[in-house]
Amino acid sequence: MHFSGTEQCTLDANGRLKLPPRVIATFKMLGGLEVVLHCWPEGCLALLPKSTWRRMYYEQGYASSGNLDSIAGRQRQRLFTRFTHSTEISAQGRISIPPALRERAALQCGEQVLVAGYGESLEIWQPQRFEQINAELDRLEAKELELNQETLDKANKDEGQQP
Repeated sequence: MHFSGTEQCTLDANGRLKLPPRVIATFKMLGGLEVVLHCWPEGCLALLPKSTWRRMYYEQGYASSGNLDSIAGRQRQRLFTRFTHSTEISAQGRISIPPALRERAALQCGEQVLVAGYGESLEIWQPQRFEQINAELDRLEAKELELNQETLDKANKDEGQQP
């Protein structure tokens, strides 16, 4: 079971986000209601099952005691964990998003947020930011298609000129 699709949700005045029932059911199927909020560099929050976060943390080598032995290792670990928060989905189906994470993701209390399924995690976006990043992806995809077509046209033209 994986997350997919998008939904608009409201971040309440206290910074709590009520998750849709289907999302809660998916978290339960993926291992429970313990979750981790993590700020992605793109400017959104990831909401991951704790087991997925733990696997990611270990696979990236952050759990290694070698990280504690060097300034570079400690800095790398800080960069990965500083905008991360463990929490649990409440009995009411809500999560509290700490102010520092809301600020990083440009989420405002009392406003709509976009919750997007992304495989093993959810992404929580400020809607305009989500539109901007998707517009950029659409532009890049169109450019790639254009370049592919130019390459095919050139190959077909060159093929037609050969003896």
